[in-house]
Amino acid sequence: MKLARVLRSNRQAWALLLTAMVIWGSSFMVIKLALDSMAPMTLVWFRLLIGLVAIGGISLWLPRPTIHKADLPALLLMALFEPCLYFLFETHALAYTSSAAAGVTMALLPLAVALASAIFLQEPLTLRSLWLVVSVAGAILLALGATVQEAAPRPILGSLLLVGAILAATAYTVVIKRLIDRYSVVVLIGIQCLVGTLFYTPIWWLLDGTIPNVSLQTWIAVLYLGCVVTLGAYGLFTLALTQLPATAAGAATNVVPVVAVLLGVFLLDEQLTGLQWLGIAAVFSGLIAWQQSGPRPENLDATR
Repeated sequence: MKLARVLRSNRQAWALLLTAMVIWGSSFMVIKLALDSMAPMTLVWFRLLIGLVAIGGISLWLPRPTIHKADLPALLLMALFEPCLYFLFETHALAYTSSAAAGVTMALLPLAVALASAIFLQEPLTLRSLWLVVSVAGAILLALGATVQEAAPRPILGSLLLVGAILAATAYTVVIKRLIDRYSVVVLIGIQCLVGTLFYTPIWWLLDGTIPNVSLQTWIAVLYLGCVVTLGAYGLFTLALTQLPATAAGAATNVVPVVAVLLGVFLLDEQLTGLQWLGIAAVFSGLIAWQQSGPRPENLDATR
């Protein structure tokens, strides 16, 4: 029995999808907290290792999956894009910019996914996609208005690294769309954690190779990233999209920057300039107008 069958209605699927976005939005703040006392590559390696151990424990209670040889290249590409490249860009970006700015910049993901889907998946672009150009302009304002501060020592570099994260996440979305109907959530996440851990092990060993002496608060943050974010958010996201159309992902990702901004500003005391607030308004205005000008998700066929 597939895990997707536990979803009895689209309302439940939407609840899972939005919960995943809230968790992802919180991850920017948690990564910032962990980076205060842990090197980026060490944080990524322990995060993936914890996720691998947890998913390995879960898989012991499930039937042994069948992996088709023809799907191996796509499965490896999926894991290469996310978590390998995505975590590399995201974690280093958050060492140089604020979690609030990172969250808003990642709001450009729906535009990137829309363009990639048109190129690689033959999904047509419509005039409503022009609204996403407003979001791009907002992200540019966000980068131009960035100032050096304690939470963002090199904001421009951080923004460029986030562009790399967006490209990796976009490629991941395109690849997983071809796999989600053939493999369970546990299999897909398990492969991501396994390949990610193998990818980062030599990097971690060369750069550090030791267990850091950090506070309990930092280890709790790493556990949160490994279990709640890596397993929980990715699992909820994948499970929900077995019941919802692909367009649901574009709409739901707008929750991520909202959560990131609110947590970064109010809990981490991060500061945004007036130009950045204008950029935030442009990002959200463009994305909201894009959603409102299109067909309702419930009228679309599930394509993912």
